[in-house]
Parts: sequence; C-alpha cells; structure tokens
Amino acid sequence: MIRALLPLLCLLLSAAAYAQDTLVLRNGREHTVKVLEINPTQVVYKRFDNLEGPNIIVLKADVARIVYANGTREEFEEEPSQAPADRPVVVRSPEPAPKTDPELYQQGRLDAMQHYRGNGAMIGTMAASLYPPAGVITGIIVGAVPPNPANFYSPTPELFRQPAYLKGYQAQAHRRKVGKAAAGFGIGLGSFLVFALLSVASR
Repeated sequence: MIRALLPLLCLLLSAAAYAQDTLVLRNGREHTVKVLEINPTQVVYKRFDNLEGPNIIVLKADVARIVYANGTREEFEEEPSQAPADRPVVVRSPEPAPKTDPELYQQGRLDAMQHYRGNGAMIGTMAASLYPPAGVITGIIVGAVPPNPANFYSPTPELFRQPAYLKGYQAQAHRRKVGKAAAGFGIGLGSFLVFALLSVASR
C-alpha cells in the first residue's frame, strides 16, 4: 500500500516545489511568480515561466496583494510609490572588475600556449637541417626573430589592444617559436643521419 502511494507523494511534492504565486500590482496587473523574499521596502521574485532567470524587484508600495500557492492572501497597505509599478527593476549580476596588467599578461601567455602554432619555424628549420650546418644557422636566425603578430590568434582578439596582454602573448609565442625551431632541427638532423647511415650501408 505504501509503495503504491510513493509515486503519488513524489508527484505532489514536485508540484508543491513549483507551485505558483500571484502578485497583484496596484495598477491592476497580475504576474504569475515565485516569491523569494519580502522585506520592509521590496518584494523579490522570479517570473514563474523563467525560474532560472534573474531576480526581479518591485517596491512593496506598488504591490496590492500576493495570493500564495496554498491559497492564502497577503494584503499590503498603500504607500507613496517611488517607481512605476509596471517597471520592475531587474537585478543583474555586477560587471566583472577590469583585469590588472599582471592578469592580462598571464592571460596572454595562456592564450599563446593554446592557440599559437609556430609551425612555419619548425618546417623551415627542419628543411634546412637536412644539411646540419645550415640547420644550425637557420635555427638561430628563426629563434632570434620575434613571431609575426599576423600569425597570432586569440578567442578574444580585442584583448590585443591591451599592451600587457599583447606583451604576454608575444613572450610566450616567442618561446613556442624557439621550441618549434629546435624540434625542426632535431627532426631534420635525425633524417640526415638516417639517410647517411642508409647510404653507408648500401655501399
């Protein structure tokens, strides 16, 4: 018997959790809401059709009554209003504080690690390293030249207008370019040695 009633009990509890309140303003408008808080000056609620949305605040003086989901009513005395009743104030999350220069620099480095490729440095050095002395010279030159900003990519390109972000991105991109050049030299030198050994073995 108890097991048979469990689904019904769960259904009732679920319905209670999402029961709707009715907020009636002094201008006659009614809103289907979920009341969250009533303080001495304000009523805080969410729209019932958008419970995941922002909290909405109206002045308590603009509210005539609230009819709660359980049928009880709460009447509010009329007081001088300071805002139109049909213009509830939407409470939005505060804008994030601007990042400091060290934070922008670090963000630039992280974005360069994720998005700067530097494959041209690796391919060029690898090709030159098929003749090792040329590979050494090419690797040194490639590593000494700062990366071309035209090859920079960021998911938030407007940050490139921030000097600290650009400096961090360039620094990390240069390190990555040097690493790619070193990898290209290693691949090219390895290919040269394999080719040399095969040539000796074929004689």
